[in-house]
Amino acid sequence: DDDPPPAKTAKKEPVKVKAGVKEEAAPSPAKSKAAKSPAKVKQEAKAKEEAGAKVKAEVKAEVKKDAVKAEVKEEKVKVDAAKKEAVEEEVREAKEEASSSSAKDEASSSSAKEDAPAAAARKKPSFMGGTGGGKEEERRKKAEAALLKEDEDKKEKKEEEERREKAKKAASADDASAASKPDAKQRWIPKTSEELAVPNSHLKDERIAANQGAPNCLSGKTFVVTGVLDCMERDEASDLIKSWGGKVTGSVSGKTSFLVAGTDAGASKVKKVDEINTKAGVVKCKVIGEAELFAMIKATAPSGGAGSTPAAGPSGGAAATNAEVQTMSVRELKDELKAGGGDTSKMVE
Repeated sequence: DDDPPPAKTAKKEPVKVKAGVKEEAAPSPAKSKAAKSPAKVKQEAKAKEEAGAKVKAEVKAEVKKDAVKAEVKEEKVKVDAAKKEAVEEEVREAKEEASSSSAKDEASSSSAKEDAPAAAARKKPSFMGGTGGGKEEERRKKAEAALLKEDEDKKEKKEEEERREKAKKAASADDASAASKPDAKQRWIPKTSEELAVPNSHLKDERIAANQGAPNCLSGKTFVVTGVLDCMERDEASDLIKSWGGKVTGSVSGKTSFLVAGTDAGASKVKKVDEINTKAGVVKCKVIGEAELFAMIKATAPSGGAGSTPAAGPSGGAAATNAEVQTMSVRELKDELKAGGGDTSKMVE
């Protein structure tokens, strides 16, 4: 019986319910604390709505910003592509221009370095079995030669006008000097424009008469006249050469025999003669003056006589001269072909 007595438990009193009245339980403190007023609920809803609108605006702005960035990037790509295309176009044009220039240089180089045998074969006359080239090629060469001659004539005409102007100024200065010295001996002064260009045109007839030769003594030879001669104009020198059977052309070529050069001779013509002689390895074209031209004509005069006029002589003499000219022409052609490595075994003089 040492055990403690059991604890006393409180007895619950029964809830008394009145008839027809339901007793409600009192609200708990937690529930009363959580309960909010309608104004506060409305305020919180409005705040939530504003926060949502703000988030939406931020998202929209970010999307718009990304779209602008994408548009700028796309535009930059387009600009870069356009720049790249422009650079590629410039490079392509530069390459095409370089290729065209290289092709022209190669064409001119191959034309300039054309081998002598091929050139000799093209020059070979028909009686030696040569083809002579196509008609188109021949027409093209004639057109080029005509254009070249026209350019050289224009250049030479301009140079001649400049020389005439210088001569006029020099003559005017001499006149003024002579007028200031009345006791000085007056030298002969030409008056016409032609005489101003040629120093001793008054001696032309005398020199032509003193230098007569055999009929057609210049036949088979080709001449080019340039510069200011001593007593003849260039056209007068050309007429003199033709009267003795020679041929006159306006430009120097491989067929030119002599270049008759006076003072202020065309530099391009003299240079062309040097190029032809250097390429051939022999003197194919000689540069002579007016005096050498007269001496060449006079050297053909019969011994013991003063020579004849340029008119055709007796039939026998003319026939002999023509035969001699034909032989000379074939012999010169053989020499040319030999120099170029051509076959001359079938040629008959």
